[in-house]
This record gives sequence, C-alpha cells and structure tokens, in this order.
Amino acid sequence: MQKVVLVIRDMLEDYPPAKSVIYALASLKVPIKIICPRMEQNTIQEMTQLGASIEQVYPKYSRSSNLLDRLNRHIKFRKAAWHALEREQNAPLYWIVGAMTAIAMGKKLRRLPFALHLLELYDRHPRYRRGLAKYANAAQKVVVSESCRAAIQQVWWRLDRKPYVLPNKPIDHPLKRNVGIENPEVRKVINTLSGKRIILYQGHIFADRDLTAFARALYRIGDPYKLVLMGRGNRDAVTKLEQLCPGLIHIPFQSPPAHLHVTSHAHIGIAVYDAVSLNNVFCAPNKIWEYTGFGIPVIGNRIPGLEFTVQSSGAGCCVDMTPSAIESAIQRIEKHYDEFSKNSRRFFDAVDVRAIVASILTDS
Repeated sequence: MQKVVLVIRDMLEDYPPAKSVIYALASLKVPIKIICPRMEQNTIQEMTQLGASIEQVYPKYSRSSNLLDRLNRHIKFRKAAWHALEREQNAPLYWIVGAMTAIAMGKKLRRLPFALHLLELYDRHPRYRRGLAKYANAAQKVVVSESCRAAIQQVWWRLDRKPYVLPNKPIDHPLKRNVGIENPEVRKVINTLSGKRIILYQGHIFADRDLTAFARALYRIGDPYKLVLMGRGNRDAVTKLEQLCPGLIHIPFQSPPAHLHVTSHAHIGIAVYDAVSLNNVFCAPNKIWEYTGFGIPVIGNRIPGLEFTVQSSGAGCCVDMTPSAIESAIQRIEKHYDEFSKNSRRFFDAVDVRAIVASILTDS
C-alpha cells in the first residue's frame, strides 16, 4: 500500500489511539511518516522499530497549559508542520489526529487528501464544532471512536456518509496480568499492596469524573480492597477523596505504555463520566480497553457510552453512583468473577483494529 503521513500537533505519547493507528499501518506494511512537535526517546525507538520515519518539527514543545504557551506552540507547529509537508506533497493520504491538529494546520489542509481522526465531540465548545465542519466535509474520510458520536457528527455537519468508527483499543497491549513495573517508586507502591484487591481508576481526575461515591464505598468495605487512582489531577480533588477514603493511593501520571504495567495489577477497573455533555454521555474511554485487555471487570456509571460497551458485553456493571450500589456491584462481580473476566477479555478481542484501519484505507 502507498505511504500514509500521520500528523499530530501534540505529543504522540498522550494519544494512545494514534499509536494504535501506527501499529495497524505497520502491520499492513504501509510506509509511515510521522510529523509531530517532538517525541520521547523511548517512543522514537518504538516507532522506528515499526518502520516509521519521524520528523520532529518543534523540539521545544512543552505540555504547559498557560494560554500564551498554548498559542505559541499552536502557531509554531503550524509553520513547522507545513514546512515538513512541503517534502511530502505527493502522499496519497494524510492522517490528521485530533481537532486541534486540523485547526492548527488551517484551511490549506482542505486541499490535501486527508483522513480526519477526531477523538472528542466538542459539543460544549461550539466554536470548535462549527470550525470543524469545513474540515470534516473536505476530508476524504472522517474517523471517530464511537458509533453514536459518528451519527451525531454526521447530522451536525451534514456529511454524505457516516464517519468510520475506530474504537480506542490499543494494539500494543501486554495482555498478561501482573506485568513487572520499571519505575522503582511505583513498583514499591504496588509491592506494598501485595495481597490486596486493587480497585483502580486511571485517567484524569476532573470534576466531571466524580469518584466520591467510590471513595465512600471503598472506605466502608475496607480490607482486602484498596482504592488506587493513577493519572493527572487537581490536588484539591485528590485531597478531598483522601479525606473520604483514608489510605487511598494516588500514583502520578505514567507515560504510555508504562501505565498499563500498573493497570495489570488491578482487580476491578473504574470508568465514570458525569452526564454533563454529549461527549461524556457517549464516551469512548481508552481505559475500558486497557482494563479489558487484561480481563479486568469494570464498574461504571449509567451512561450509554458505558452501558453499550461494558454492560451489554457482560464485562462489568453500570450502576447508580451511590456507595451502596457500588458495594453491590463489587459483590456481584466477586461472586461471578471468572465469568466477568472472560467476558471482559472477549469484549477486547472482538475488535480488530488492523482490519478497521485496512477498510478505512481501501474503502472509496
């Protein structure tokens, strides 16, 4: 197959779905060029082993959330990315990862043959949603991570065809439980939990992902369960949860794929999104695939994005976010743990990312 140029405005390490696309392209023997601001050394080695060529166009890139820093990297990425693309003018397909990448590249992008791979709905950001309409209609292919999102975006932008659905399943998943952890500090924490049953939440710790009921439930249940949070979060939010559940453990953000090594030690996974937006209600979380790859059952709240996946597949339970409902869900999973675990892994195995990417490339 002919070359694909994948362009991403931010760190590839922060976007596991983009890495899955690269793995899929490599397995399909598609030549790959990655254009990104910068890349960690271990990721460079990983991508090089897959046969991808890499062009880092903004080595001074930082993850700073400061408004001026964000604007500066947006402008500098646009200039540098187009300079790199001048050497790739004849590529048959440009795979554009994320709305911010498309917007950063500007209207010139619409002249190229490109796939627009969107990772969010942006229903709470009408300016982005309106701005993306022209890009979505100009794209040869629109790719999203969840079926309801595809239908919503087709209606919003009056697309001639429904976007392709590529779930956020990682291809580079270890699959086996209790993987060794390289980070000595994190390894020490996990080793102290030997014999405990880890109830793990991984991801951003935000206000719209309220873990209060889980903290109260796990405090009431006590041993042998241990509530562990892994990811970036507001310190005040973590402190509040620690007050509700003394003994709670917070592990800082671990760059993929190292975070999966921690995940592999979990007994049950948590997925929760408050019903404050369509993006949340029709969520497409990486974490449900990361849990289920290990056969870890999942407890989530009652929203379609989790009910249509976790609940309907038997990979876990979706319940009201009350301590008593969560306690009951844990008891139900424990009573039928092997069944939930098998269903969890079956859910993971049912999706073939390579086949989906192949169909996106070949479909006209």
